[in-house]
Amino acid sequence: MEIAVIVPCCNQISKLTRCLDSIRHQSTGDSVIIVVDDGSEPPLVRSDDYHLIRFPRNMGVQQARNAGYMYAKNLKSDFILFCDQDVYWKPRAFYQFLQALRIAPECAYAYGDYERYGQFNGVFRAGPFSSVRLQAVNFVSTMALVRSECLPKVPFVEDEKRLQDWSLWLRMLNAGHKGVYTDEVMFETGFSKESVSSRGPADYQYWHQLMQRRYVKR
Repeated sequence: MEIAVIVPCCNQISKLTRCLDSIRHQSTGDSVIIVVDDGSEPPLVRSDDYHLIRFPRNMGVQQARNAGYMYAKNLKSDFILFCDQDVYWKPRAFYQFLQALRIAPECAYAYGDYERYGQFNGVFRAGPFSSVRLQAVNFVSTMALVRSECLPKVPFVEDEKRLQDWSLWLRMLNAGHKGVYTDEVMFETGFSKESVSSRGPADYQYWHQLMQRRYVKR
């Protein structure tokens, strides 16, 4: 069961190195890493440790993730995992995701808890899956293990500037796909410039309402 791990990056190579190390040291070794260099200066060097897609200029994380996904489709990987470059995985995270999906074959993806550091410290507890709750607020991180055949043709809508992960899970929910919760901290991540508070509550509220208008069935 091969996992394609798609990691967009733009500069901050030390964070990327730490992230890739945590992927390589997973207790399940059946994973391939696809790094999408989204306009880093200087460009990321090629390595035998990962497949490299290089954008000559910054295109944005949605475009980078989609490019990585199209590459992964050619590899015919069984599972897809989108991963931010500042994520550090717990050693058994991939194994635990796989186990959750084996136990719940009807589910399209597995997700878990995570620990934040930086401006917002603490553990985020995602909680068990609920379709009703997901339609109200996102609680599933981008860093979830997804069955390849369940993903939409274009996972990330490129004109959506916020809450792209929620958009994905809502579209998958509308296609009949649900998730399974793994009640453990799976990874650590830093404060992101895309996080809710970095642009203020008004900006978040705009995108939250837009996502509900687009994807929540009334």
